[in-house]
Amino acid sequence: DTGASLTTISESEYRKISSTPLSSLKKSRFRTANGVVNIPTDMITVSVSGNQRELKVAISPDDVRLLGVDFFDGKIFTVDTENASVYMVDSPVE
Repeated sequence: DTGASLTTISESEYRKISSTPLSSLKKSRFRTANGVVNIPTDMITVSVSGNQRELKVAISPDDVRLLGVDFFDGKIFTVDTENASVYMVDSPVE
């Protein structure tokens, strides 16, 4: 989703990787295409194609997985639609 600023996972995916009760997590306010929502957030390690990032993720009650632009922060990336792949390298420091 090109409009997603924050990486989002579903509650069921979160429960697979964390024993922290959702009710104990801080809720954050998000503006979505369907309006404003308050949903839990937590810090987790997100791994995609060998690239790992420690990110604050939104935990949605819906069955959704969105890789936000936060995952790509500080990276140069290329989207290969023909091969359904994303390639990333560190952005040079100037």
